[in-house]
Amino acid sequence: MPCGVTTGWPSWVNVENFSAYHNVPIASADNGFGGPGARLEFNNLIVTGHLAALAEWQKAGLFDYSGRTNEAERRFYQSECGLLISSSAARADMIANAKFEIGYGMLPYWPHVAGAPQNSIIGGGSLWVLQGRPEAEYRGVARFLSFLSRPDVQAHWRQWTGYLPITHAAHEETRALGFYERNPGTDISIRQITLNPPTANSSRPPIPKASGSAPMS
Repeated sequence: MPCGVTTGWPSWVNVENFSAYHNVPIASADNGFGGPGARLEFNNLIVTGHLAALAEWQKAGLFDYSGRTNEAERRFYQSECGLLISSSAARADMIANAKFEIGYGMLPYWPHVAGAPQNSIIGGGSLWVLQGRPEAEYRGVARFLSFLSRPDVQAHWRQWTGYLPITHAAHEETRALGFYERNPGTDISIRQITLNPPTANSSRPPIPKASGSAPMS
């Protein structure tokens, strides 16, 4: 194949999630959540060692950079690259376009790093509600968010997109329907994000989200 492995969303996968998965900080002050005085700290030997390995693999033809966003996903399902590390939300696109059977796995990690693997963290779009709008609009927003949070809606969204559900009820409904048994590998993102109790380097505050995804290979 023209390339062995490639990655979508490289900064999210190879810096942000890589750091959480290896239990090292991205920034000071609890990864920036402790206040505006935080400073980036990912220029450490673990992250730079990983990026240096990717650079060497690029020269050797083992790894191939595909771009800043999800360009790598197309290269994978067109059989240009044998292994893809990208978002679990790419599953639907993979199934729709790949002409071969796809296998799924958790993120790879460097075993010499103490504490790895820890747990990965979510990504994806957030829904935000701004202040200063009429009360009637907030009633509509509340109804909309309540609709999105319904277990059946979240379960459907989870099953057809690869995004993680935002409630345990939606996850359990998906399990009860036998979705994970019929679709092996679709529970990897949940198992990976809950692999271990989160640390200050691998946790996120409870920000309401429409949905989120996890990186996987």
